Amino acid sequence: MKGLIGLAAVLVALSVAGGGVDSAFPRSVVIECGDLSVRFESRSFWTLYRVDFRGRRLGLDRFGSHYGNVFHFPGTGFIGSGHTENENEELLELSLFLDGKAVTHPEPEMKASQVKLVRKSRIRGLIVDSVIEIDGRRITEHTAVEVQKETKLSYAYFSMYPWSTEFTDYAVLDPGGVQGEFTDSRNFMVRSAAKRVALYSRPLGCGVLTEICSEENVSPRQEDYWDYPDRYRKHYSRVLIGRTLKPGERAEMTLRVTPFEAAADKWKVVAAAI
Repeated sequence: MKGLIGLAAVLVALSVAGGGVDSAFPRSVVIECGDLSVRFESRSFWTLYRVDFRGRRLGLDRFGSHYGNVFHFPGTGFIGSGHTENENEELLELSLFLDGKAVTHPEPEMKASQVKLVRKSRIRGLIVDSVIEIDGRRITEHTAVEVQKETKLSYAYFSMYPWSTEFTDYAVLDPGGVQGEFTDSRNFMVRSAAKRVALYSRPLGCGVLTEICSEENVSPRQEDYWDYPDRYRKHYSRVLIGRTLKPGERAEMTLRVTPFEAAADKWKVVAAAI
């Protein structure tokens, strides 16, 4: 009996660590790539966990302010990324490529001109493939979900970015889109199916443009920006709202994030030109 208990403990530990597929990785990896520096975090099953642009912290590095993909199940809550309060996602595959070459034993700190992180995981009856690519000036995320078992969702976040509270302004660049200033209101300042949303920081003199590049079978989709005081300006790309997914279905989306520098009176023009 003691042997069985010990074996069970080992299996649980391996599951929490991602089933061993990340055993050659350190606890986190920081990669400098052109204008950007990012960190990938093991505790959230290898999502982003920092975005710096030309030495300025735009995307927070604070555990609990999660990036990545997460799914909300009725009666259960969140599963995925750093949301381990209900269940862990099961990491099935993990690969890192720097300048086109596979890196099987990453160092805690590395440099490259191109970065690609590929991961596959299982969340209940869903297989989730995510690819993050960084080319030195922008981040592109592709998320695809294949349904193995019928799955009812409240919704999913195919992408999350906890932006710094130093961001002061926002603008939906789609025709007729809302715009304004963050005021620590604790409200969602943007809640729409926007495809292009820009944020700007007057103290930092830079902004970030987020674009939905492609989407297939993810509707209803809604871009949410939460103005949470003393914590973040959190972007959630909310998809599959209220959907029951059938076996064999596939949903996928590509999102791109481009930081930029601009003067306070020109930032919307600069963002729109990207």
